[in-house]
Amino acid sequence: RLVSDWSSDVCSSDLACPARGREPRDRSRGIRLSFSPMNLAALLRLSVGGLLLPLALHAGEPSRPNVLLLYVDNVGYGDLGCYGNAAVRTPRLDQLAREGARCTDFYVVTTSCTPSRGAVLTGRYPRRNGLEHQLSGSAENWHGIGLPHRERILPQYLRDVGYATGCFGKWNIGFALGSRPTERGFDEFLGFRSGNIGYYEHLYAGEYDIYRGTEPYRVEGYATDIFADAAIDFIGRHRERPWFVYLPFNAVHFVSAQNVPKGVKPFWPVPARYLAEYGWPADEPDEKRRYLAVLTALDAAIGRVLDHLDALRLRERTLIIFISDNGAFMLPQRGLEVASNAPLRSGGTTCYEGGTRVPAIFRWPGRIPGGTVVRADRKSTRLNSSH
Repeated sequence: RLVSDWSSDVCSSDLACPARGREPRDRSRGIRLSFSPMNLAALLRLSVGGLLLPLALHAGEPSRPNVLLLYVDNVGYGDLGCYGNAAVRTPRLDQLAREGARCTDFYVVTTSCTPSRGAVLTGRYPRRNGLEHQLSGSAENWHGIGLPHRERILPQYLRDVGYATGCFGKWNIGFALGSRPTERGFDEFLGFRSGNIGYYEHLYAGEYDIYRGTEPYRVEGYATDIFADAAIDFIGRHRERPWFVYLPFNAVHFVSAQNVPKGVKPFWPVPARYLAEYGWPADEPDEKRRYLAVLTALDAAIGRVLDHLDALRLRERTLIIFISDNGAFMLPQRGLEVASNAPLRSGGTTCYEGGTRVPAIFRWPGRIPGGTVVRADRKSTRLNSSH
């Protein structure tokens, strides 16, 4: 049993949050998982410092699990099948929820991408870690410090105790000298500097924005698959030692005019095979349908990573964490906001529940009982196993 004294108030101190609703208490089978992403780094730092991870560890088994952190972009509370969406096909995430713990009251620290990522990697409130605003435009994303250099982040702690560390996908917390992933504890990085890119063109503000390490890197393909493939390759090369993979997908961020070639109308881009799963054509014009297929493509990419873990016999040794960085955006003037935060109010960029309450799933076979549904304790931050 480990109970922390960290505050469970997951809103930035300079934001006023509305009252939060409650769901009926679900069966938890003796395990409680109730902590915000802001505290994840602190919890994991405890695990690799020679202390027990705040879950039951069996005597004689490895105390340093692999950690796969799937930090998806703008996935709403009501977007996934395991959170009640009957229209979408997300079989692999639904299976992940059945095999682990699905959190019904998981709140992120803020409602936009940059401060959310700074918080999950430092384990500190934005007000404390110094990254309180969304990095915007090429100047901040490409050349800004972003997260102050005084802050240590999760891969730095993990690498200190022998972990291989890799980041594949969205960075968005500063790319100035000293701010880049491989300068902040990651052994490898393949991803983009900014807050979002075109899924196929990989553009941000009209400029190509995929990097390997600290240098531009040309690669063709669908961004969701590129980052999943990079994670799969990294895991395979480091399967004999403990590893930490931070996999912050571009999906399912909306597409804007600055991320597609001039003259091209933004729309939800997705390989035709995922539209075909619903019986829809490759040129399907309905944005809601296309968005559902984008979710299915994300689900399939995550499934490939999970299958690779099984093929390498790493399932039992790997803690998997799936979290959305904030709720789905509900900005009607953009015309592409077809996601779901149901049954919650509003979405990203607001401090209503639709912006702060997100899907979160945890799996660690033998430590987290399968089929667990976890309801948050709002008075403390705790991870308690009594089984």
